[in-house]
Amino acid sequence: ICDDGLDNNCVYPSPLCYTHKHNLCNGVPDCTDKSDEADCGNLMIESCIRKLGFRHGLTHRIPLSFVNDGVEDCVDGLDEKQGIWPVCTYPSFDRIVTDNSSCEDVYICNNGQPPGFVLFGELCDMVESCTNENAVCTAAQGRPTVLTRTVHVHGVFHVHKCLPGLQDLVRNICHKTRFPQVNILGAETNQLELPWKQVSCRHVYGESYVFLACTGRCRDAACPVASPLNYSSCPLEFQKKTYSLVDNDYLTLVQPYHQHFRILNYFSCANHRCIPYEKVCDLVNDCGDGSDEKDCNNSFVCNRNSTNFVPEFIPWSAVCDGRIDCMDLSDECNEWCNRQVITGLLLKLSCFVIGSLATLFNLFIIKKNAMTIKFRREAPLSLLNKLLVVLIGVGDLLVGSYLLAIAIVDQNFGSDFCPKKQAWQVSTYCKVLGVISTIGSQLSLFSMTILSLVRVFGIRRGLSGKVYLNSKNFSCICIIVMLLITSSVLLAVVPIWEYFEDNFVGSAYISGPPLFKGLPDKDTVATTALQYHGRTRLSAESLSWKRIEDLITSMFSYKYGGGANITKVSFYGDDPVCLFKYFVTSRDPQTTFTWCVLCVNFTAFTVISFAYIAINIVSRRTMGSERSNAGTQDCMGAVKRRNKRLQRKISLIIATDFLCWMPFIIISFLHSVEIIDATEWYGIFSIVILPINSVINPILYDDYLVKGAENVFRIFSKRAGTFSVSQENLRSTSKKVDTEV
Repeated sequence: ICDDGLDNNCVYPSPLCYTHKHNLCNGVPDCTDKSDEADCGNLMIESCIRKLGFRHGLTHRIPLSFVNDGVEDCVDGLDEKQGIWPVCTYPSFDRIVTDNSSCEDVYICNNGQPPGFVLFGELCDMVESCTNENAVCTAAQGRPTVLTRTVHVHGVFHVHKCLPGLQDLVRNICHKTRFPQVNILGAETNQLELPWKQVSCRHVYGESYVFLACTGRCRDAACPVASPLNYSSCPLEFQKKTYSLVDNDYLTLVQPYHQHFRILNYFSCANHRCIPYEKVCDLVNDCGDGSDEKDCNNSFVCNRNSTNFVPEFIPWSAVCDGRIDCMDLSDECNEWCNRQVITGLLLKLSCFVIGSLATLFNLFIIKKNAMTIKFRREAPLSLLNKLLVVLIGVGDLLVGSYLLAIAIVDQNFGSDFCPKKQAWQVSTYCKVLGVISTIGSQLSLFSMTILSLVRVFGIRRGLSGKVYLNSKNFSCICIIVMLLITSSVLLAVVPIWEYFEDNFVGSAYISGPPLFKGLPDKDTVATTALQYHGRTRLSAESLSWKRIEDLITSMFSYKYGGGANITKVSFYGDDPVCLFKYFVTSRDPQTTFTWCVLCVNFTAFTVISFAYIAINIVSRRTMGSERSNAGTQDCMGAVKRRNKRLQRKISLIIATDFLCWMPFIIISFLHSVEIIDATEWYGIFSIVILPINSVINPILYDDYLVKGAENVFRIFSKRAGTFSVSQENLRSTSKKVDTEV
């Protein structure tokens, strides 16, 4: 009718309403469901007379969708005028907005002509606003893969628990039933093979869930099909409909099937769309309004209280599994998971107690040994022995300081840690704590290794003798000390060196757009970037982090303080306790480095063990020779006691090292080859088993603490003895008085 074709500009504001675009947001409900007035948030300040209603002379505010869309909707053409509208400027296009205060960064559509965009609040909403938006979102977030269809055999729908063969294997008793349990004139109902008793439907989806729940076979689950189809259902999906009468009460829809009619296996959404049963309770918002997942108990609902994002549905198995699946973190940050830096009261107490004892003991040992060093009067081996004991104390002091620091961090965060977990794991503080703990543990282990060799050498030549310190010996000692410190620092710092990030960084924290969840790994981020840019032939493994970062940042605008902010998770940030990552698998980029360090530590432990075994053998021989040369029985007793103490200390040194390192190395190996998953045990090893050596070493490698403890015990024993004697005298005096009386 109209020359410009304006009369053909009709739209579907809902499946039940088809009206002209000029009836939208005009203040008068034209649809029976009032859907033409439902989405009227984006209105320009300017008003005009719309062409469709020009005879009435009424002015209405111009919807944003009318502006510069190529169709003159206003009588005066105001909606198509250029240069008068507020715009948000981007590198390759301008976006018209209702006012300048609503400017924000956006997701830029790739290969759009003209360039398109998606607002962050509309990104990954299952609506294909860009050419490959849904494909990009699937690559970034993944989609849960579940079985949604039953098996149709000879006209019977079998749920998987009732398949022939599988039914006998798991000893399920199944029988046939029909659905729906109503009489439909001239139509056949569905024949189902279902369990004869109620079962758990917590991990059942799609058709199986509908059939089980709606026939009363699910425990604690209501039928999601609130009402059967009727004559007005599915207005868009089925233009030509076949009706049948149900129980002489109402009309329903049926479909032809091999010269017969069957009831339609379709679910009617709240917005009047229709979807097949296999899309009901399948963890996907197929209706668009969430009504197909609303009454299902087989899913956890994300974004339940959020107004910015549409609800997400994940399986219950994904709740509290340590991996972020919800954009609002609700699957991990809830009352069931209780995510904290250190989990469990026992671990918290152990961390504080071990850290405090290690700090106090090693401060004491460092001070005591440092004060006894006399450079001009010391023999070379004696000086080296004392310096190595000091280095062991420094290393264990760093470990103790780390434990105290992580205990304080845990206390400060408390139960509020979970929402801040990702920011903590990529923080500089976490990185520093990881470096401190690694330097401490490696410096202590390397120093113990050299000390064991020095003592093997010194037990033959004597730690003190007529050879005094000279410049040559002093230089050698300085080189040994510097090598120990340098090697420990390098092992701790190399993993966080940016130059080696491709060898150590396995994941990243990408804030800003709601595209990535949690800490996505490198493969996920790279695959998403390649999917967006259409370079699917490239492999994710071939891309460096620098290249991936460039590809990801090009997906968003950065004009208004938004965009994607990428912070890579350091080597120490894979766990909230910020420690060296010993538990690795073949998928981790740092696997080679970790196993090299484990092999070095195992070699050091082996050297320590063999060295002290050699010392033990030499001490036994020495005891035999001294026994033959001893002049008195008292001298022989002193020698015997001294050697027993030495043998006991050697046994303790070997036993503690063995009990700390060997189980740890074995479990690390089993985790690496994926025989076991030891992730949950990492806290026990990192906070209790490995650091316990930092408390034991000051006792084993220096007698001063032991002697001090013996003196304290002796003083208390004497006092207790004096007290008991006084009590005995008092009792005897009392008896004497009683006798005299």
